[in-house]
Amino acid sequence: EIVDGLSDANPGPGESKAPWKERKLTYLDHLATVEDDSILKVSCADKLHNARSILSDLNDPRVGVAVWDKFNASRDGTLWYYDSLVEIFERRLAETRLASEFAATVAAFHSVG
Repeated sequence: EIVDGLSDANPGPGESKAPWKERKLTYLDHLATVEDDSILKVSCADKLHNARSILSDLNDPRVGVAVWDKFNASRDGTLWYYDSLVEIFERRLAETRLASEFAATVAAFHSVG
């Protein structure tokens, strides 16, 4: 149940994934309305891990801003997505350390690269 709640793309057999932005918008809408807090917490923990990895790469002179090339979206698109996640997690998981750490990590993206 939680795994299903965390997926942004569940195409049926023989179907292809929707375009990146459409998948992200659908996932953001899902997170904004899902009733199961455990889905929100696991999603935030997963996104925090990903965000810390991105920040680590941004701070690594061997990678730096080239980290954005790893994504299906542009740097701006990826930042939009992570900023949107911050808004949802800060609202839905208000006053949790998990949400505040995620927000701080994403904020660092903007100052580093």
